[in-house]
Amino acid sequence: MSANQAILNIYRHTLSGACAEIPPLPGRISVALAKTPHWEMADASQRQLVEDVCGYLEGHQIDVSQIDVGPSDGALTQAQIAIMSYEGCRSLSAEFENFPHLMSDQIKALIEQGQKTTHAAYLEATELADIWQRKMRSVFKDYDVLITPSARGEAPKGLDSTGDPIFNRVWTLLKLPCIHLPVALGPNGLPLGVQLIGAFNQDDALIQAAHYIQEILTEFEFIPNRQPEEL
Repeated sequence: MSANQAILNIYRHTLSGACAEIPPLPGRISVALAKTPHWEMADASQRQLVEDVCGYLEGHQIDVSQIDVGPSDGALTQAQIAIMSYEGCRSLSAEFENFPHLMSDQIKALIEQGQKTTHAAYLEATELADIWQRKMRSVFKDYDVLITPSARGEAPKGLDSTGDPIFNRVWTLLKLPCIHLPVALGPNGLPLGVQLIGAFNQDDALIQAAHYIQEILTEFEFIPNRQPEEL
């Protein structure tokens, strides 16, 4: 067992109480690249990294297909935002009413958006989520994991933001487990990675697949084509 695998198992045991030992993957895995409708929002180095990783996996006898997940207009992302803002508004209504000065601008903006989200829009969003949660069961009959960008690119400068969550929203909505693998450095010397998505309630299988892919990527080298930003 690698050091990274042991650490991940310990984290899993600490957070969930589940057994700290996960058996190794019994055989080969099947992978699908899911670019999502937001693919072009990722910067050039992030897109290149995901495609290079997929090509590297194919060179190590892993079949990688490409699939579409969700409507092409990004409706799943909008559904996640609607549900989060609607429920967040109601969960934090007392704090917003009594202590708005203690809340961040980001949380206040979320609550204000939730106040504008109608109950009908909320139900429509939850119905769309239910539909695609069921559809994903069929997807994972053919593939063990999906691979997607983890973020738009390298971490933003400064401490004002943790970055845009655009490449995480759909998987949150669909209640699918995700693992980020940091596998390279971008043009500015900051980490870049890929995101692996597993089937609902199949966290252990995703961890097995992540260990397997991580071992393959041990010798992976990434040379971004984009020039680094000026500091």
